[in-house]
Amino acid sequence: MVEIRDYIKAGDPKLEPAQLWRLYLQDSPRVRLRLAENPACPQDLLEKLVEDANGEVRAAVARNPNCGESLVA
Repeated sequence: MVEIRDYIKAGDPKLEPAQLWRLYLQDSPRVRLRLAENPACPQDLLEKLVEDANGEVRAAVARNPNCGESLVA
Protein backbone atom coordinates (compact mmCIF):
# COMPACT_ATOMS: atom_id res chain seq x y z
CA MET A 1 0.00 0.00 0.00
CA VAL A 2 1.22 3.46 -0.87
CA GLU A 3 2.13 5.65 2.01
CA ILE A 4 0.76 9.16 2.06
CA ARG A 5 4.27 10.61 2.18
CA ASP A 6 5.08 8.99 -1.19
CA TYR A 7 1.89 10.44 -2.67
CA ILE A 8 2.84 13.88 -1.39
CA LYS A 9 6.44 13.54 -2.61
CA ALA A 10 5.23 12.62 -6.10
CA GLY A 11 3.68 16.08 -6.39
CA ASP A 12 6.72 17.98 -5.14
CA PRO A 13 8.07 20.18 -7.97
CA LYS A 14 11.46 20.41 -6.23
CA LEU A 15 12.29 16.70 -6.53
CA GLU A 16 15.05 15.57 -8.84
CA PRO A 17 14.13 13.37 -11.84
CA ALA A 18 15.82 10.33 -10.26
CA GLN A 19 13.58 10.67 -7.20
CA LEU A 20 10.49 10.93 -9.39
CA TRP A 21 11.52 7.80 -11.29
CA ARG A 22 11.93 5.89 -8.00
CA LEU A 23 8.38 6.84 -7.06
CA TYR A 24 7.14 5.72 -10.49
CA LEU A 25 8.73 2.31 -9.99
CA GLN A 26 6.49 1.71 -6.97
CA ASP A 27 3.76 0.96 -9.50
CA SER A 28 0.98 2.77 -7.64
CA PRO A 29 -1.84 4.36 -9.69
CA ARG A 30 -2.22 7.17 -7.14
CA VAL A 31 1.48 7.99 -7.21
CA ARG A 32 1.55 7.84 -11.02
CA LEU A 33 -1.35 10.31 -11.13
CA ARG A 34 0.53 12.74 -8.87
CA LEU A 35 3.67 12.32 -10.96
CA ALA A 36 1.71 13.10 -14.13
CA GLU A 37 0.42 16.30 -12.50
CA ASN A 38 3.86 17.38 -11.28
CA PRO A 39 5.26 20.26 -13.38
CA ALA A 40 8.79 18.98 -12.63
CA CYS A 41 8.09 15.58 -14.19
CA PRO A 42 10.79 14.94 -16.80
CA GLN A 43 9.86 14.37 -20.43
CA ASP A 44 11.00 10.73 -20.47
CA LEU A 45 8.78 9.94 -17.49
CA LEU A 46 5.83 11.75 -19.09
CA GLU A 47 6.37 9.54 -22.14
CA LYS A 48 5.89 6.47 -19.92
CA LEU A 49 2.91 7.95 -18.11
CA VAL A 50 1.06 8.87 -21.32
CA GLU A 51 0.86 5.13 -22.03
CA ASP A 52 -0.54 4.30 -18.59
CA ALA A 53 -3.54 1.96 -18.39
CA ASN A 54 -5.26 4.43 -16.06
CA GLY A 55 -7.17 7.09 -18.00
CA GLU A 56 -6.85 9.62 -15.18
CA VAL A 57 -3.07 9.35 -15.39
CA ARG A 58 -3.12 9.89 -19.16
CA ALA A 59 -5.43 12.90 -18.76
CA ALA A 60 -3.11 14.39 -16.13
CA VAL A 61 -0.18 14.07 -18.54
CA ALA A 62 -2.16 16.04 -21.14
CA ARG A 63 -2.72 18.83 -18.59
CA ASN A 64 0.93 18.91 -17.49
CA PRO A 65 2.58 22.18 -18.62
CA ASN A 66 5.67 20.22 -19.75
CA CYS A 67 3.70 17.90 -21.99
CA GLY A 68 4.66 18.44 -25.61
CA GLU A 69 2.11 18.19 -28.38
CA SER A 70 3.85 15.11 -29.73
CA LEU A 71 2.92 13.19 -26.57
CA VAL A 72 -0.81 13.69 -26.92
CA ALA A 73 -1.14 13.84 -30.70
